[in-house]
Amino acid sequence: MWRKNSPDGLWSRASGQPIENVLKIYNLETREPVTSPVRIILESGKDAGFAKDALLVAKDGKEYLIGDSAAPILDTNDMIIGVVLVFRDQTEEQLNRNLLNVRLSLIEYASDHTLEELLVQSLNHVEGFVKSSISFYHFVEADQETLTLQQWSTRTLKEFCKAEGRGLHYSISEAGVWVDCVHTRKAVIHNDYESLQNKKGMPEGHAEVVRELVVPVIREGDVVAILGVGNKKTDYTERDVNVVEYLADVTWEIIQQKRAEEAVRKSEEKYRTLFETMTQGVVYHDKNGGIISTNQAAERILGLTHDQLVGRTSMDPRWRAIHEDGSDFSGESHPSTIASQTGETINNAVMGVFVPESNEYRWINVNAVPQFHPDEDPPYPVYTTFEDITEQKKAREVLLESEERLRTTFNAINDAVFLHPLMEEGFDYFVEVNETACERYGYTREEFLKIKAPVISKKRRRKCTCKTITQERFKRLTENDFRSNTCDKIRQRVSC
Repeated sequence: MWRKNSPDGLWSRASGQPIENVLKIYNLETREPVTSPVRIILESGKDAGFAKDALLVAKDGKEYLIGDSAAPILDTNDMIIGVVLVFRDQTEEQLNRNLLNVRLSLIEYASDHTLEELLVQSLNHVEGFVKSSISFYHFVEADQETLTLQQWSTRTLKEFCKAEGRGLHYSISEAGVWVDCVHTRKAVIHNDYESLQNKKGMPEGHAEVVRELVVPVIREGDVVAILGVGNKKTDYTERDVNVVEYLADVTWEIIQQKRAEEAVRKSEEKYRTLFETMTQGVVYHDKNGGIISTNQAAERILGLTHDQLVGRTSMDPRWRAIHEDGSDFSGESHPSTIASQTGETINNAVMGVFVPESNEYRWINVNAVPQFHPDEDPPYPVYTTFEDITEQKKAREVLLESEERLRTTFNAINDAVFLHPLMEEGFDYFVEVNETACERYGYTREEFLKIKAPVISKKRRRKCTCKTITQERFKRLTENDFRSNTCDKIRQRVSC
């Protein structure tokens, strides 16, 4: 009579039977029979134990992963008269260890595979744990009514299911009994699917369902996903529920992390595209002032390659930077240096930098923005943006030269010239006068621009207004009395 505290009273009675009939031990992976440690001890006389991943099959067909140790019982003459065998059920311990390993492997797998590939890999693992032949993963939309079929397992697609569905949306109210898990917020087991009264037909090409287990993934009270397995050869149990719930939850967490990574990647791609295609130059300085990143516009404007720019600081004499008046633009006064040291944004600093490629200066309008946090001390990293204003500067210089020539001509006229604004109500003040007018009437230019025309002019004939000028479009001559700054009357012929 052998008595053991094994599951389900496995060893209630075993006397007189060969050890192999009682201890049915197999290798977990190969399913090949394993030699009993009792037999090994009896034949060799040495201590023995079960090999790793030993699987004990009980009388009722249940399987247990076991760990054991065995030792001979010796008499006074050191002869073997028996064997002591001690073993324990390691099924749950091994299951938890395997689930942890799968979780870690899925996290690693997700790092260099797509979301779709991750779902397939996860479903393949789930099928293996609960000995199922089909499985799927659905996403549930925020409305708690719309399902999105995202993926089937490898085996399901290859051997069983040819129905179209990936990426399609359909209503939970139109789905079969398996969506009861959404309504109840609990796992659903149907071990006799054919006998269900409220089941709905399957779409063409769908795998035949014999039994199924479907679990919801719940976040903040809402169902966000559904993982289903089907067609296990034996009934699904609560142990299967626990395994599928765990892997469904793990998969969702990895999916969310993967989605977040994808969103960051797409955002980075979008801003990288913007960074590389924008017409403004962008340069990123580290807190020590060295350039660590540039865009193509910066390289084009500065006439330098990325490699030539990286590592340069604002103190580098090769910039040969100058102010608009031609004086040196020192590195200490560079916008990026000031922004880094003070934490303040610097805007619209005009600078000339020497471009070796064209052997000339290029003018840029610079903005520097520090990247700081309140709990950090300066210096700070800085983003510097700038645009090429060389052509605008040249155009402005040409315009100023043209204006200077016109002013010289304007002042050289021997007649007094007054410029009035063209307005409907007339022109009773001046916007410009020439030097002859100033000399003749004794007012400075600034004084002319502050006084009204009637102060110095008293017209004897027809009033000359902007309205009559603009409407009749001809020259009108009038004789006016003007008063000088000394109140002397000056008779003048005026042309409008």
